[in-house]
Amino acid sequence: MCGIVPPGMNGIYETNYKNSFLMHPVKIRLKFGQPIYAKTFSTLTIQELQILTRSKIIELLDRKVV
Repeated sequence: MCGIVPPGMNGIYETNYKNSFLMHPVKIRLKFGQPIYAKTFSTLTIQELQILTRSKIIELLDRKVV
C-alpha cells in the first residue's frame, strides 16, 4: 500500500557557514517516522494532509529521536 513517510532531519543547518555557499562535513541524523497510509489521507484535503505530515515531522524532532 502506498504511503507518505515523514522524515526528521537534524544537523542540516550546520552544513553551511553564514553568508557562504560552501558546505562543510557535519553529522546529519535522519529518522523516518511511521508511514501515513493512503487510507488515512484519502479523505483529507491537501491543506489537512500538509498539516498532518508537518505535525508528524515536528513530533519526531520534539521527541529527540533524531
